[in-house]
Amino acid sequence: MKAIMISLAVCACANGFTQGQIVYNNAEANDVGQEGLKTGTRSLGGFWSEVQKGCTVCGFRSANWNGGNDRLADDFTVSNTKWQVTGATLWMYQTNAVVPTVKGGLFEIRKKTAAGGVGALVSTGSFLRAKMSDMFRIHNGQPLDIRWLQQVDVQFDTVLTPGDYYLVWSATGTWPFSGPWTPYLANPGYKTTYGANALQSNNGGAGWYSVQDGLSGQDFPFVFYGQRFISSRGS
Repeated sequence: MKAIMISLAVCACANGFTQGQIVYNNAEANDVGQEGLKTGTRSLGGFWSEVQKGCTVCGFRSANWNGGNDRLADDFTVSNTKWQVTGATLWMYQTNAVVPTVKGGLFEIRKKTAAGGVGALVSTGSFLRAKMSDMFRIHNGQPLDIRWLQQVDVQFDTVLTPGDYYLVWSATGTWPFSGPWTPYLANPGYKTTYGANALQSNNGGAGWYSVQDGLSGQDFPFVFYGQRFISSRGS
């Protein structure tokens, strides 16, 4: 008997950005399709990303500039496989911006502690680029064009072994726009997704608390790219 390492041979992309295969999509992990943001078609083109009835927050601040010392964190699990992570995509906005304004930031993968906290640093990513997506974040029943979502691409170079982790991020924006803000997953007809447990820090990661819109915990959309390896046994 011997162990054989094989890589999944599925080519994938998200919004035209390819950096290897998709190895993890947090929207799909939360049973929400695509990026986990689109809720309806916009008459002028593109899509609305509507905050659902009963929620009031379009996004949570993820700014590390202009007085901000925020961090956002969302967990994920590597199970029974090994991931080579080469990149990630997140989505953010700066209110009233009509061109890409996110221009850098802090992007980390950290271990999740046994108590569920944000633990030791595993890998640091580097900002690659931001571009305008085809989605606009709106309050429930208020189709305004002031929160045009930007796709933020990040480069990583790490191998993750089975375990529980957090993706941690904080972005640098452009004056005079507010934010950057990160929208949470849009689950049509529901105020949250099952098991949503993202975290936010306003003091650079010294302390963390639950991301909630009202009493509803939330999770964020993000995608990892690279290669996933499966260990299979055969004769």
